[in-house]
Amino acid sequence: MCFYITATLPKGTKIVSLRKILDTYKMEFSKIHNPFIESQLRPNELCFRATKDYCDCDTVLGSLNRLQDFQTLNNSKKVKTLKKKNWSEEDINKWIDQKLKTKSKKTGKN
Repeated sequence: MCFYITATLPKGTKIVSLRKILDTYKMEFSKIHNPFIESQLRPNELCFRATKDYCDCDTVLGSLNRLQDFQTLNNSKKVKTLKKKNWSEEDINKWIDQKLKTKSKKTGKN
């Protein structure tokens, strides 16, 4: 699953004034045109997607999902079996990383 960082800002916000912050974190605001989201905003608000790339999975916020996925795999029956087969922690971590990379490729995440 991909993650997207969004921001809700007042309509008069000068995005240009935020450029330094956006550039520092490799972000870019683009207005979200979605009737469902727009229906939840106040009349003086706009919603922006802060993502410059396809998704935000490689950001600090997005990486929290990978940490959760890592923990899920680390607690799986498969890892318990690998430990019984005397796999080292390093080998198990490599196996988990490979599984996460394969999962990312299957979901189309960069």
